[in-house]
Formats: sequence, structure tokens, C-alpha cells
Amino acid sequence: MHLTTTYPTPPRKVTDECTPVWARWRHPPREVVGVTARVITLKGGGAGEYYVKELPSYYLDPGEPAGLWHGHGAQLLGLDGEVDDGQFLRLMAGLDPHGTGNTPLGRTYGESSVRGFDVTASAAKSVSVLFAVGDPRVRDEVLAAHDTAAATMVRWVEAHAHTRFRMGGDVAVVDAEGIVAAAFRQHTSRVLDPQLHTHVVIANRVRSPDGRWLALDAISLKLDQRTLSAVYHSTLRSELTGRLGVGWQEPVNGIAEMAGVAEVVLEEFSTRTPASNAVSTRNLTGSPTPSTATPPPESDGGSNAKPSSIHGPRNVTPPTPPTYMPAGSNNSRPSATTPTVSSTRRLVG
Repeated sequence: MHLTTTYPTPPRKVTDECTPVWARWRHPPREVVGVTARVITLKGGGAGEYYVKELPSYYLDPGEPAGLWHGHGAQLLGLDGEVDDGQFLRLMAGLDPHGTGNTPLGRTYGESSVRGFDVTASAAKSVSVLFAVGDPRVRDEVLAAHDTAAATMVRWVEAHAHTRFRMGGDVAVVDAEGIVAAAFRQHTSRVLDPQLHTHVVIANRVRSPDGRWLALDAISLKLDQRTLSAVYHSTLRSELTGRLGVGWQEPVNGIAEMAGVAEVVLEEFSTRTPASNAVSTRNLTGSPTPSTATPPPESDGGSNAKPSSIHGPRNVTPPTPPTYMPAGSNNSRPSATTPTVSSTRRLVG
């Protein structure tokens, strides 16, 4: 068993997250700015219901894909491919996803126990607009780039996941054997702006090296939100440049918009920002009635929040779909479906 470190055991109260209160003193809260990969704590008996009951119907696009399992912990539990609603809800309830009745997966949860964490990765606004107005090939490439970036972020979380338990009078911090995550991709915001984003729901259960299923130590997960955002966005930019030859503006707080997209376009499709900021510090608390569950915030994907109205639909004329330069004889030139800086400017109409 690999121990990353141990701490002497001072008097303390242990929370449902298996995180000693005294440990939080060493990591005082700090404001998280300039991120579009946000970590929200999921609590309560109905914490998982939003993702399988309300999320599919909250957006008016019947083509939204099913969730997908991620993580070595999911493989250990025999969870692969598309998310089964029943298995997901059992997992979020702290039960064996393949079991029957109340077979627990580790320690039994209380009513207010932490059930998991929502890490939401949102693409830059210009990327979401490109997806919305692009031709089928461009849309497929944008989705592939986003999925790769989100999966890379999940792998980073898994590589740094750990748990805690007592050993010989000390609190041992040990590497976890993978995480159990379900990724739910969405293409619009709740006010139907183009907003490509993925909710990565990480269950509060990881397997320790001794075979027990314990709580995920979420201290580093919460502190690493800027790192998670950087991992997602740097991968997204690399993928889109390689796939479509996209150029980028100078990053601000680690987030960059596509080169050649006018600011007015970003402002026009960023009406979700004020509402998102208003709830960004709330926990997503489950309830017996799914309709009362507080949905997780959606970042607008931009490097800075932009004030705008959130009251009702707007009469918006969609930007003209980008046109692409014809392919030339030189193989190094963009193909007929590769957006360039000049063609991207067509997004403003």
C-alpha cells in the first residue's frame, strides 16, 4: 500500500466527507476566479436525480446524448459505456450499483452526507458558437475536441485522487484506485444560448488499496479548480487547432476565445452569466421532489463574466454560418472545411 503522507491525530470532528475539520484549517477557502471548470458538492438523498430526471428535459434538444461512465473505479464496479439511470442513482445513494435492496458500497450515508461532486467543464463561448453554426463535419470535430478535453480533465482528477483513513493512531492519506464518474454532455444553456459543457459527476466513493470503498478526499479537488480549468482549456485549444486549424486570442485567466470572433457575438450569447454567478457558491442539495433540486451553475465559457439580461427569450438573428476557404494545391493550406481567422469573422454576419 502506497502512503502519500500521514498526519498526527489532533482532537477533531470527522465530517461525512471523511475530511477532518482540522485539515481545512491548513487550506483556508479562497476565491476561485477565471475558471470554467467548477466543482459543486452534491448532498442529500436526491442528489443524483437531477442528472437523470431533470437534466434530459431541462434543455429543449431531444438529441442530447446519454451519460457515459469514466474512471478506473467505474471499471472495478463493472460500469462501462452509457450510464444506466438505476445504477447511477444507486451509486449516488451509496449502494452497490449492481446490488438489490440496501446493499451499501462502503459506509452507509446519512441524510445530509456528501454523495458526490459535479465538475462542470464549459467551452469558451466562441467555441460553442462555432459548434452551433458549423456544418456537420465542424460540429463533429468540435464535439470530439470537447470530449477529449473533458476526458483529459477526468484523468487528471483520477491521477490525483486520494482518500484518508486511520492507521496506527495517525490519519493516513493514500492514493485511491481510481474514481467513479459519469459524464453528461449538454450543448445549450438553460436559456438556450449555445453553451457546450459537460457535467462530470464524481461519486464520493473510491477504492482504497486495502479493498475498502471509502470517501474521496475532496480537499485537493476543491483547491484545484483553476488547474482543472487549465487542463480542460489547454487540451481543447490544442485539439481544435489540430483538427480545424483554429487560431486563438491571448488567454485571459487561462481561457482564450477563438481569433477573429467579435466581442459583440460573445456578449450576445452570454445571457447565462449573471444567474450562474448568483448560484456558483451553492451546494446542489437533493430533495425528495426532483423539481426542487437546485441545478448546478453553468459558466458562460468566457474568461470574464459579462453583464446581460436573463429575463425571457430574445429576438436574436443567428450569425451567418462561417464560410471556408477552398482547398488549394498546397497540402499545408486549410481544407475546404477548415475554419480560418478570416472565415471565423463571418460569425458576426
